[in-house]
Amino acid sequence: MAVQSVRGAPQTVAHGPRGFWGMTRRLLGKDWPYAYVFALPLVLLLFGLVGYPIVQAVWMSFHNQIKLEGAAPWVGLSNYQQLWSDTSFRTAVLTTINFAVISVFVKFWVGLSAALLIHNMKRFRAVFTGLILLPWIVPEAVAAFTWRGLYQPTFGGLNVLLKATGVMDLLHALGFSQPELPFISDPHWALPSVIAVNVWKGIPFFTITLLSGLKSIDSELYDAAAVDGANAYQRFVNITLPGLRYVLIVACLLSLIFTLNAFGLIFIMTSGGPLNATRLFSILTYELFAQNRFSRATTVAMAIVPALLVLIVILGRYMRGDPGRIQARETVWTKIGGWALAALALVVGAAMLRASLSVASFIVLLALLSPPPS
Repeated sequence: MAVQSVRGAPQTVAHGPRGFWGMTRRLLGKDWPYAYVFALPLVLLLFGLVGYPIVQAVWMSFHNQIKLEGAAPWVGLSNYQQLWSDTSFRTAVLTTINFAVISVFVKFWVGLSAALLIHNMKRFRAVFTGLILLPWIVPEAVAAFTWRGLYQPTFGGLNVLLKATGVMDLLHALGFSQPELPFISDPHWALPSVIAVNVWKGIPFFTITLLSGLKSIDSELYDAAAVDGANAYQRFVNITLPGLRYVLIVACLLSLIFTLNAFGLIFIMTSGGPLNATRLFSILTYELFAQNRFSRATTVAMAIVPALLVLIVILGRYMRGDPGRIQARETVWTKIGGWALAALALVVGAAMLRASLSVASFIVLLALLSPPPS
């Protein structure tokens, strides 16, 4: 059979459809009109449940709304300009930063330790995995009322336990003058006490998330490292942490978003007191709504939206696609962003030190100011 060469034959290139439809198919995909027809109900539902309330809140923040019905005078950006001159708002923001950063920091390390312990257990792994989920399963209101009872100064379970074990006598010998520990009745004790409850309730999220990440790491890597003479610490630093890198980032960002929006737990336990020691921006927003200062309340609520949007964008970046492609896209701007986050951590740490949380603030500051990954 003779084979004819077509090397010199002219080649024709097939062009797709031109014009508007051709451009949209190249940008949005071949079947985008049909896809959007099926996605339209979901888009309308999300706009009705999320989009419209946000637009309405932004519109309300540009007015001086003191009643739900009737027209309100337009004030433009006046509410936002007056916001940072409000001492109560600045204090609430600082308290929120302290509460969120310290809570996530402690939950991260305790959750990672618990995940490593459960992952390396040979027996009763399922039992301990179920037990670690109990704080997460308990409804928030039930947990808040329970811990408020445990923190009660006179008849609370914690003070009774401290007295029965002799710890209270030891504290009195060291110079502590009060007969009981005022967990949520003293301004200096209230914020650490509610942080402890938030940590207790948030540890299971980190534990289960990191435990699933540990199971995805190939065990042969540990075997090869052990053969090469690597000890447990070296295997943890060079295998476990790199393998959990993206799981850690997603878990920390999600936990930070959840913690920044905390309301029910603290409101039931302290209602923002005593002396506004635990008044987060969410509780401040509620108090302003209760005073019928609707525009100021929505302004306070919208002030946190840019920070949450930044966290959500970063979170979406790591939840979209595989880690290899994400790492390949890292450029000098990523490094600049990392150092910008470190600078932000410096400001946060300085604010925490100013709030007299010296020891915990110093630890968190050192952790957050570690050099960003190259």
